[in-house]
Amino acid sequence: MVYERDDIEGLDSSIVTHRLTLKHSGHEETFSDPMVDCRACKHRMRADHIIDNKCDKCGSKTSLIRPF
Repeated sequence: MVYERDDIEGLDSSIVTHRLTLKHSGHEETFSDPMVDCRACKHRMRADHIIDNKCDKCGSKTSLIRPF
């Protein structure tokens, strides 16, 4: 869509919403995305994306699940 239209600009950013907006909408209190790290290659991934506690990149064991 960004490349096909002249009236739209692409934005490369991690957060485009003001923090107070997220707080007042309840996202800060209720949002939870458990994550793990690979012990070998240090790749970080969501805990619900792993199978048998193994890294999807190298197959090594992952760390314990912790909140994002």
